[in-house]
Amino acid sequence: SQSYPKPSVIKIKRYISVPYRSVTLTRHNVFIRDNFTCQYCGSKKDLTIDHIVPRSKGGKTTWKNVITACESCNIKKGSQDLESCGLFLRKSAFKPSPFLYLSDKNGLVRREWEEYLILKN
Repeated sequence: SQSYPKPSVIKIKRYISVPYRSVTLTRHNVFIRDNFTCQYCGSKKDLTIDHIVPRSKGGKTTWKNVITACESCNIKKGSQDLESCGLFLRKSAFKPSPFLYLSDKNGLVRREWEEYLILKN
């Protein structure tokens, strides 16, 4: 019989533990983690996924071995390792926390949520 403004945060009185769920390794989630930016040159165009240690050399498809790369850098690297092709990573690949995906397009978490979230990478 009453209406209330939609809250940004809801405080609960009793917590029911839910099993930890990790972020699924998908192409789109890798792009989000890497801020839709080539991890070699910084380009935001023609993005692909690259294996740091190539699959042809035993590299697996894991969070710590895949990064966002532009098509040009991916072609330049080919099936070589980083030392051989002269490319360098702008930042290391990592397995993201689910909290990374609560941020907006600029990577910012809503200010009123900050005290309730433990933000770690």
